[in-house]
Amino acid sequence: MTLHLQWPGFQLDYCEGTLQLRWPAAVIMDAKAERCAAASLRSRSEDGSGQLTLRFKSAAPETTDLIAVRVDVPVGHVGRVEGLVELLRREHGVPDRPGDEETSDLVRIPAEEADWLVAPTGPASEQLFDEVMDRVANS
Repeated sequence: MTLHLQWPGFQLDYCEGTLQLRWPAAVIMDAKAERCAAASLRSRSEDGSGQLTLRFKSAAPETTDLIAVRVDVPVGHVGRVEGLVELLRREHGVPDRPGDEETSDLVRIPAEEADWLVAPTGPASEQLFDEVMDRVANS
């Protein structure tokens, strides 16, 4: 099965178990659907637009790598994106993650921002972040 989704600034193709996400002139990301750890579509506003969240795990079972993607979905594409999420659940066993749930690895990503692609940070970066946040809280 193939599926093509496209709106200004973003394209997503699903073909034979592979997802390709493209932000033209910026990023192209290919991921096996079997590596998708969670998929959800949540409502963004009263106009009916949504936000697609995809979480991908590493291929190596001993690692805790994670890539999380959030993409705004215009109202005219919500139905087809819902179909994609259902396809991922049905064909690849991808679990749903409630859209309003904030997890520790996504808590720093502003939900009101349109598009995000993130991966975990290293221990030194986490330590620096914690130190900066402590200084801000104590100033």
